Amino acid sequence: MIAHNWWRILLVSVLIAGAVYYLSGRRDDVYEATARLAVTVGNASLGDATRDQTVFLTETYAERAATRPVVADAVDRAQIEGLTVGEAEGQVSASESSNLGFLTISAEAPRPGDARRLANALAAALIADVAAQQNAVLEEDLAAVNREIEALSAQLDALPADASERDALQARYEALLQAAVDRRTQPQNQVAVVAPATTPTSPVSPKPTRDALLALLVALIITAELAVVLHSWSDRLPRGADPETVGRLLGLPVLATVPRGSGSAVTEAFRRLRASLLALPAERQPRSVAIVGATENAGKSFTAINLARSAAAQQAGGVLLVDADLRRPVVHQRLAIDREPGLTDILEGDAPEGAVQSVGVGKEFAVRAPRRFLVIPSGRPVQDPVAVLSGDALERAVRAVAGDLSLVIVDTAPATLFGDASAIASQCDYAVLVIDARSARVRTTRAAIAALKRSGVELLGVAVNRAPNARRGKYY
Repeated sequence: MIAHNWWRILLVSVLIAGAVYYLSGRRDDVYEATARLAVTVGNASLGDATRDQTVFLTETYAERAATRPVVADAVDRAQIEGLTVGEAEGQVSASESSNLGFLTISAEAPRPGDARRLANALAAALIADVAAQQNAVLEEDLAAVNREIEALSAQLDALPADASERDALQARYEALLQAAVDRRTQPQNQVAVVAPATTPTSPVSPKPTRDALLALLVALIITAELAVVLHSWSDRLPRGADPETVGRLLGLPVLATVPRGSGSAVTEAFRRLRASLLALPAERQPRSVAIVGATENAGKSFTAINLARSAAAQQAGGVLLVDADLRRPVVHQRLAIDREPGLTDILEGDAPEGAVQSVGVGKEFAVRAPRRFLVIPSGRPVQDPVAVLSGDALERAVRAVAGDLSLVIVDTAPATLFGDASAIASQCDYAVLVIDARSARVRTTRAAIAALKRSGVELLGVAVNRAPNARRGKYY
């Protein structure tokens, strides 16, 4: 399908790529500047810092650089006319540039100088924010110590010089002073600029050529897939199509539409199919009809069984149903009869009497007068069904059994899968093609019709199986 429509796919893709190139070229230039920072864990100087601590701290500061307070400080530092905090949030980003504690800050702007100033301002704002945060933590940690030092100092001043508890208080006082000194001299995390942002010389966007090439590649893929999807959908029968539309698409009249489910609507559909067969002129009245499925699971066996039941209820001479689908026979299962002996046994020379079985018409088609409904199941499996059914073998076997029966209905293999259908249908007076309204493809069905006609099969029309249920009007 793609190869058949390659020039259409290419044309659409080139047009899309051209439109992308034009639109991309009309966009304003955007410049990007980057600053590189180094992150050092506070206890690194003591040899206690681990690689995981450095990576975690770098990722934390990368997230912190994009927060609104830091960006707002960067906007104040950059002093770029007309730049708001909301706009700056969309122009800056920060990311961990490696696993070694380096941080990259990027800023975009319409002018090269503005991009450089914004990137450096964000780096300075992040450094100031980290320092302020650590100072706040330091002051919070020392607040309780300082309060206790002040309380001890007041107690020592109030005690006489020879008081017994003075030594203990003095020792506690000196320990707290040392703890405060140790906390203040404890190394802090450091963020420092190692490579400040420089003025970019060329814009990072737009890049019309790159954008157009990417658009061409994506358009080729999407357009090719769309061509396949559209072909698949366009090849389906229109949903809820009327018989006239289906007949016009397939070039054959629609003899009956069988709705989904069961009940009186299905029974009436097979009565219409029976009436379509019996409405032919007397000189063209069928003696044998092959039921051919356009595809697998089209419902041909279901159609053959119910058409035979309906015809048996009408024909005083009786009806014979032959299961000639030697690939996957199902008639014997659905009618609850033995598979052997059957058709293949008759074709190989066995007596036909034991292969013919009588079954009931069924309550939905039942009439008051008794009717004959005979069935020949498929029989034992064979290796080459086409060879067994070729020539006039089936016609001779049926002639030997049918006798005075009014009608013979033959179930066949799917027409698009095997050659059995053409070999069988060519030995019958007429054939009816069964399609599934849900899954039938117009081109596949037309190909099956053409193949059957080339084999000399006279097709009466189409039976549409699993059609949508028509809305019932009021009974007049």
